[in-house]
Amino acid sequence: MNALYDFFLTPQPKDSNKTRYHARLVVRDTITLEDIAETIESRSSLRQSDVIGSFIEFANVFKQELSNGNSIHIPGIGSFRIKAESPEVRSPKEIRAENIHCSGIVFTPEKICFAN
Repeated sequence: MNALYDFFLTPQPKDSNKTRYHARLVVRDTITLEDIAETIESRSSLRQSDVIGSFIEFANVFKQELSNGNSIHIPGIGSFRIKAESPEVRSPKEIRAENIHCSGIVFTPEKICFAN
């Protein structure tokens, strides 16, 4: 892995006198869709505008499929699915659809997606 990392102090319980550190990745830069499209354009016969259009349509289909309750698997990257939350109830009969909401997207990376 070529990612940069740094060490940070790990929080400890108040009654502990131990000092522990953990590694955390450091973000180098933010890469935009235009940057990615430019790179793909330089490596293929596609124009940057075609790549951007494809990514926009990909995002639309991605959102639609997640909204339909499907998970999405992208080889070499991983899988995505919607995470839902609702209040606790004593019986399934007590829950209402309006109390269930999307709380995010769960990403499960491929086991070897960052191998060199």
